[in-house]
Amino acid sequence: MTKLKRYSAEFKTKVALEAISEALTTVELAKKYDIHPAMISGWKSPVAFERKVA
Repeated sequence: MTKLKRYSAEFKTKVALEAISEALTTVELAKKYDIHPAMISGWKSPVAFERKVA
């Protein structure tokens, strides 16, 4: 059984900001960071909301 990876808030924010900038697609970012594309989508929503509110 493999152990689940834990990602820091800084890493999540970094990836989410890259996704929001749309320089690379979600799939390309997922390959770059070796994570599932759904994780990026989940991390992107709160960061985008914070940027909209601020």
